[in-house]
Amino acid sequence: MHDTVFANQIFSVLKSKFTKDTIGKAISVKVKLSPLSHVTKESLFNAYRELVKESGFEHIRLDIEPLDLKLRCHNCKNDSTVSKVVFKCPHCGSQEIELDFDKEFFVESIDVNS
Repeated sequence: MHDTVFANQIFSVLKSKFTKDTIGKAISVKVKLSPLSHVTKESLFNAYRELVKESGFEHIRLDIEPLDLKLRCHNCKNDSTVSKVVFKCPHCGSQEIELDFDKEFFVESIDVNS
């Protein structure tokens, strides 16, 4: 279900920036997806492809990259950036950590041919 919501967000961004006549200039959309979102890269890709069928937006390449998470260790006080969910500090191994993330998903950029 989240995959459909995220696919709709991508499509909404594209429709707000382009029309069927000008969308030919857009070649790819880069999105960031949190490992905490419960959405896989494949399910988001499939939901997007299903949503844009016969819309004029089918040719847009979807680049889905992991969203890095910020981790703070309460034991050694180190801050780290991780791209996968971890349950201990990569510096000291403590499980007294806090994951800091404010978004599960966002459109980072749209690449356009000039």
